[in-house]
Amino acid sequence: MKRSYAYWACQILGWGSQTSVNLMFIALFTPEVLRKSAVIYLWSAISGILITHFYRNILKKSGWLELSLGAEILRIVTASLVLAIVQTLSVAAAYFIVRVPGSFKNLSWLPPAISIWIFTFVQWNAIYASVHYFRRTRRVELEKLKIEVVAKNAELSALLGQVNPHFLFNSLNSLRALIHEDPVRADHMVTELASVLRYSLQTGKARTVPLQTELDAVSAYLALEAIRFEERLQVTIEIPSEVRSAKIPPMLLQTLVENAIKHGIEPQSARGEVHIAGQRSGNRAVLEIRNTGRLRSSTNGIGIGLNNARERLRLLYGNSASLSLEEANGWVVATVEWPVTEAAHAGTDHR
Repeated sequence: MKRSYAYWACQILGWGSQTSVNLMFIALFTPEVLRKSAVIYLWSAISGILITHFYRNILKKSGWLELSLGAEILRIVTASLVLAIVQTLSVAAAYFIVRVPGSFKNLSWLPPAISIWIFTFVQWNAIYASVHYFRRTRRVELEKLKIEVVAKNAELSALLGQVNPHFLFNSLNSLRALIHEDPVRADHMVTELASVLRYSLQTGKARTVPLQTELDAVSAYLALEAIRFEERLQVTIEIPSEVRSAKIPPMLLQTLVENAIKHGIEPQSARGEVHIAGQRSGNRAVLEIRNTGRLRSSTNGIGIGLNNARERLRLLYGNSASLSLEEANGWVVATVEWPVTEAAHAGTDHR
């Protein structure tokens, strides 16, 4: 409906402007025929609107504007010639009816009149084709974006589907080791595991979640690992409130903490430490997960979990987010930086 209003507004404005300019020149140079000329130019505007509207319907049905540029120009020029002849005959009929003095003494007026109307209809065609091309380009871009969003959603779902079995496998291994050693602790571990799995299922369709929500799940996971490692695991969490409200891809922090324990704490016989810290600078947030230990060649510096995390960050934030892993002074440090604003390609949360 809005397009129809815009079309008619442009038709009336365009033809009305032409009529107003013509009448202004008549009023300046031949005011004695102004009244009769006003009738003729008004008829000319109405005729032009009707002719171009009929022609527009032909354009829409014929699909000329979907052709190649060369074929489109040829048809438009030919159509402009035909439209100019029809408009010239229509205006000539108006002159004949109104009987403006000095009209139709000979046919010398005919070539200039047709030329003027050809120029007018070429302009009309150029404007209409430009608007149509702009709308078609925008429509194609929107369709392309929709396809990209669908593809990204599918890829994100697949990546998140990889995270859940990975985590579940590790947790079940830990639980199996405790069942015979300490049934009471194993029972407590089942409770914590249920809490983590509930979170995993609830965020299965979410693109982002508040960091605080992720921290709650990570705390449950760390409680599981505390049962397994006892005094061998020491955890410190230092994340200010302004960072806890930031959105983050679900299971991202979980993946990084899990890797810190699996590749940092588990291989050690001595006590290990995991520090989780965060800070915010403007519209960007930074998470740092540090664990005692060393980068080992067996993990190839990254591993499935970190590759997965990097890919999900890329899909959601493009080049605006980063995930790095490095070793420094006996610590392995994973650093995530991302924009606090909503994910660039994903839109809002869908839970």
